[in-house]
Amino acid sequence: MDTVYLISLVVGGLLLLASLAGDVLDLDALTGDIEVGDLHILTMRGATYFLFVFGAIGAALPRFAGTGSIMTAALAVSAGAATAVLADRIFGYLRTTDSGDLDGDSSLLGLQAEVVIPIRAHAEGKVSVRRGSERLELIARPFADSDGDPLTWKHVRIIDVREGTALVSPAQPDA
Repeated sequence: MDTVYLISLVVGGLLLLASLAGDVLDLDALTGDIEVGDLHILTMRGATYFLFVFGAIGAALPRFAGTGSIMTAALAVSAGAATAVLADRIFGYLRTTDSGDLDGDSSLLGLQAEVVIPIRAHAEGKVSVRRGSERLELIARPFADSDGDPLTWKHVRIIDVREGTALVSPAQPDA
Protein backbone atom coordinates (compact mmCIF):
# COMPACT_ATOMS: atom_id res chain seq x y z
CA MET A 1 0.00 0.00 0.00
CA ASP A 2 2.98 2.30 0.56
CA THR A 3 3.60 2.26 -3.20
CA VAL A 4 0.04 3.44 -3.90
CA TYR A 5 0.48 6.35 -1.48
CA LEU A 6 3.82 7.35 -2.97
CA ILE A 7 2.54 7.13 -6.55
CA SER A 8 -0.52 9.21 -5.57
CA LEU A 9 1.70 11.78 -3.88
CA VAL A 10 4.02 12.05 -6.89
CA VAL A 11 1.21 12.19 -9.49
CA GLY A 12 -0.79 14.67 -7.38
CA GLY A 13 2.32 16.77 -6.83
CA LEU A 14 3.14 16.78 -10.54
CA LEU A 15 -0.43 17.79 -11.40
CA LEU A 16 -0.25 20.54 -8.79
CA LEU A 17 3.05 21.80 -10.22
CA ALA A 18 1.63 21.67 -13.76
CA SER A 19 -1.37 23.69 -12.58
CA LEU A 20 0.86 26.28 -10.94
CA ALA A 21 3.10 26.44 -14.01
CA GLY A 22 0.01 26.93 -16.17
CA ASP A 23 -1.02 29.86 -13.98
CA VAL A 24 2.45 31.41 -14.09
CA LEU A 25 2.80 30.90 -17.84
CA ASP A 26 -0.83 31.97 -18.39
CA LEU A 27 -1.82 28.73 -20.12
CA ASP A 28 -5.41 27.56 -20.18
CA ALA A 29 -6.04 24.24 -18.48
CA LEU A 30 -8.11 21.45 -19.90
CA THR A 31 -11.36 21.31 -18.04
CA GLY A 32 -14.37 19.09 -17.89
CA ASP A 33 -16.28 17.56 -15.08
CA ILE A 34 -19.08 15.32 -14.02
CA GLU A 35 -21.72 16.85 -11.77
CA VAL A 36 -23.72 15.20 -9.01
CA GLY A 37 -26.26 17.75 -7.84
CA ASP A 38 -24.29 20.92 -7.28
CA LEU A 39 -21.07 19.02 -6.52
CA HIS A 40 -18.53 18.71 -9.33
CA ILE A 41 -16.75 15.38 -9.21
CA LEU A 42 -14.04 13.91 -11.38
CA THR A 43 -12.49 17.27 -12.17
CA MET A 44 -8.78 17.68 -12.79
CA ARG A 45 -8.65 20.07 -9.83
CA GLY A 46 -10.47 17.59 -7.57
CA ALA A 47 -8.29 14.70 -8.72
CA THR A 48 -5.16 16.76 -8.15
CA TYR A 49 -6.09 17.71 -4.60
CA PHE A 50 -7.38 14.24 -3.76
CA LEU A 51 -4.27 12.44 -5.05
CA PHE A 52 -1.86 14.85 -3.39
CA VAL A 53 -3.54 14.80 0.04
CA PHE A 54 -4.32 11.07 -0.13
CA GLY A 55 -0.69 10.31 -0.96
CA ALA A 56 0.74 12.73 1.61
CA ILE A 57 -1.45 11.44 4.46
CA GLY A 58 -0.95 7.80 3.46
CA ALA A 59 2.82 8.17 3.24
CA ALA A 60 3.26 10.30 6.38
CA LEU A 61 0.92 8.77 8.97
CA PRO A 62 2.60 5.36 9.36
CA ARG A 63 6.03 6.98 9.64
CA PHE A 64 5.16 9.80 12.05
CA ALA A 65 2.06 8.63 13.93
CA GLY A 66 2.52 4.87 13.75
CA THR A 67 -1.04 4.23 12.57
CA GLY A 68 -2.08 0.86 11.20
CA SER A 69 -2.81 0.23 7.54
CA ILE A 70 -6.62 0.31 7.85
CA MET A 71 -6.60 3.52 9.90
CA THR A 72 -4.10 5.10 7.49
CA ALA A 73 -6.20 4.18 4.46
CA ALA A 74 -9.39 5.50 6.06
CA LEU A 75 -7.77 8.78 7.06
CA ALA A 76 -6.04 9.20 3.69
CA VAL A 77 -9.27 8.64 1.74
CA SER A 78 -11.25 10.89 4.09
CA ALA A 79 -8.72 13.72 4.02
CA GLY A 80 -8.32 13.48 0.23
CA ALA A 81 -12.07 13.49 -0.36
CA ALA A 82 -12.63 16.33 2.11
CA THR A 83 -9.95 18.41 0.42
CA ALA A 84 -11.42 17.80 -3.05
CA VAL A 85 -14.94 18.71 -1.85
CA LEU A 86 -13.66 21.82 -0.04
CA ALA A 87 -11.83 22.96 -3.18
CA ASP A 88 -14.99 22.38 -5.24
CA ARG A 89 -17.03 24.46 -2.78
CA ILE A 90 -14.51 27.30 -2.73
CA PHE A 91 -14.17 27.48 -6.51
CA GLY A 92 -17.95 27.07 -6.88
CA TYR A 93 -18.45 30.06 -4.61
CA LEU A 94 -15.98 32.08 -6.65
CA ARG A 95 -17.79 31.11 -9.87
CA THR A 96 -21.20 32.20 -8.55
CA THR A 97 -20.11 35.53 -7.06
CA ASP A 98 -18.62 38.54 -8.73
CA SER A 99 -15.11 37.39 -7.79
CA GLY A 100 -12.93 37.53 -10.87
CA ASP A 101 -15.53 39.41 -12.93
CA LEU A 102 -14.22 42.38 -14.79
CA ASP A 103 -15.40 45.55 -13.14
CA GLY A 104 -16.46 48.25 -15.51
CA ASP A 105 -17.01 46.09 -18.58
CA SER A 106 -18.17 49.25 -20.35
CA SER A 107 -14.63 50.63 -20.03
CA LEU A 108 -13.53 47.97 -22.52
CA LEU A 109 -15.97 49.02 -25.24
CA GLY A 110 -14.23 50.41 -28.30
CA LEU A 111 -10.77 49.33 -27.22
CA GLN A 112 -8.53 47.53 -29.67
CA ALA A 113 -7.26 44.09 -28.75
CA GLU A 114 -4.76 41.66 -30.18
CA VAL A 115 -5.90 38.11 -30.95
CA VAL A 116 -3.81 35.64 -28.94
CA ILE A 117 -5.84 32.47 -29.55
CA PRO A 118 -7.58 32.43 -32.94
CA ILE A 119 -11.30 33.13 -32.95
CA ARG A 120 -13.47 30.85 -35.04
CA ALA A 121 -16.92 31.54 -36.48
CA HIS A 122 -18.69 29.34 -33.91
CA ALA A 123 -15.98 28.97 -31.29
CA GLU A 124 -14.38 31.28 -28.80
CA GLY A 125 -10.81 32.51 -28.92
CA LYS A 126 -8.83 34.82 -26.69
CA VAL A 127 -7.78 38.45 -27.04
CA SER A 128 -5.35 40.63 -25.13
CA VAL A 129 -6.36 44.23 -24.44
CA ARG A 130 -4.68 47.09 -22.60
CA ARG A 131 -6.92 49.15 -20.31
CA GLY A 132 -4.93 51.92 -18.72
CA SER A 133 -1.81 50.38 -17.23
CA GLU A 134 -3.19 46.84 -17.05
CA ARG A 135 -3.26 44.15 -19.70
CA LEU A 136 -6.28 41.85 -19.69
CA GLU A 137 -6.96 38.64 -21.55
CA LEU A 138 -10.56 37.96 -22.46
CA ILE A 139 -12.44 35.11 -24.04
CA ALA A 140 -13.76 36.49 -27.33
CA ARG A 141 -16.19 35.59 -30.07
CA PRO A 142 -17.29 37.40 -33.23
CA PHE A 143 -19.86 40.17 -32.81
CA ALA A 144 -21.47 39.58 -36.21
CA ASP A 145 -21.33 36.78 -38.76
CA SER A 146 -21.07 39.37 -41.56
CA ASP A 147 -17.59 40.53 -40.45
CA GLY A 148 -15.77 37.88 -42.49
CA ASP A 149 -13.62 34.94 -41.42
CA PRO A 150 -12.46 35.51 -37.82
CA LEU A 151 -9.53 33.14 -38.32
CA THR A 152 -7.84 35.89 -40.35
CA TRP A 153 -8.23 38.55 -37.65
CA LYS A 154 -5.06 39.68 -35.89
CA HIS A 155 -6.49 42.85 -34.30
CA VAL A 156 -10.06 43.39 -33.18
CA ARG A 157 -12.21 46.10 -31.64
CA ILE A 158 -14.35 45.24 -28.60
CA ILE A 159 -17.97 45.98 -29.45
CA ASP A 160 -19.62 44.54 -26.34
CA VAL A 161 -18.83 42.43 -23.28
CA ARG A 162 -21.40 39.89 -22.11
CA GLU A 163 -20.83 37.67 -19.09
CA GLY A 164 -17.08 38.21 -19.34
CA THR A 165 -16.90 37.36 -23.06
CA ALA A 166 -15.83 40.08 -25.47
CA LEU A 167 -17.82 40.40 -28.68
CA VAL A 168 -15.39 41.67 -31.29
CA SER A 169 -15.12 42.87 -34.88
CA PRO A 170 -11.99 43.10 -37.03
CA ALA A 171 -9.85 46.24 -36.76
CA GLN A 172 -6.75 47.71 -38.31
CA PRO A 173 -3.83 48.08 -35.88
CA ASP A 174 -3.65 51.48 -34.18
CA ALA A 175 -0.66 53.55 -35.22
